[in-house]
Amino acid sequence: LEEAAREESQLHERNVAVSEFDEARMRSERAATELRETERGERLNAQQLEQLARELADLAKEALRNKDIGTKDVEQWAALAAAMRALAQGGMTQTAGSLQQAQQGEANRAEDLKRALELQREVLRELARMGGDANRASESLAARNFVNRLREAARRQGDISGAVGTDLVKLAGMEPDRMPEEARATIDHLAGRQQANAREVGYVRDDLAGFFNRTRKQVYEEVHKE
Repeated sequence: LEEAAREESQLHERNVAVSEFDEARMRSERAATELRETERGERLNAQQLEQLARELADLAKEALRNKDIGTKDVEQWAALAAAMRALAQGGMTQTAGSLQQAQQGEANRAEDLKRALELQREVLRELARMGGDANRASESLAARNFVNRLREAARRQGDISGAVGTDLVKLAGMEPDRMPEEARATIDHLAGRQQANAREVGYVRDDLAGFFNRTRKQVYEEVHKE
């Protein structure tokens, strides 16, 4: 989506440059050629955005089967996919049509290009809005992922604590060299589980630090510190 917005902005800049041609240059073949190229770029950008919308819609359908992804997140993805498709088939296609019309009539080229620029500015506004929606949806999914990972770590820690309480309490006070082989194996196994869980929590902590650096939202730094 960011790539589509960047490409649209570049196309808009090229069209603005043509709109600043004097009357003679506006009627020239050079102007028509430049508009032909930006029309082609507009149609290609619309096709790519529509393809992205289809992929996002498919992802939303797949996400319905994942119990770890909330319904609200899936609804946000589906709505974003629909908005992307509507923009590709609507505003972007209309912009390309106005650019095509501007190529064909020298007398009205300036007016047709003005119309194309108005449509394109609206496309840019919509792409910026959708970019914000996409960022919020991504942040929501990432936050849910952190919650699920921490819950899983807490569950594993509970299992380890329970095992310690049931399996090792009877060994309290026993010297290590007098412990049965089975007991020592149990201790080693629990120690390994504890180390693995500690590593996973460390990974979550590192990921939270990176996420805070990207979003700069204080809540993620506070959770990271805790």
